[in-house]
Amino acid sequence: MKKCENMKFEQALQALEEIVEQLERGDTSLEESLKCYQEGVILANICTKQLEKAEQQVLLLQEQGDGEFQLSNFLNKEDTE
Repeated sequence: MKKCENMKFEQALQALEEIVEQLERGDTSLEESLKCYQEGVILANICTKQLEKAEQQVLLLQEQGDGEFQLSNFLNKEDTE
């Protein structure tokens, strides 16, 4: 596996899907299954962190009453409490 911390979301997700398929086939030893599971947990964490980072970066353009647009956070303050 590539260095995990440098993986793009799509790469990590693809690798995770491959691990899931391999484990679902059931043709690996217990030791190999545990290694795959551990790698899958790492990949799932990478995906989660990258999704959280992307969520924080999402901005919406909201039209104001005067026709101007204002950038605002994707989540309202009430949603984060």
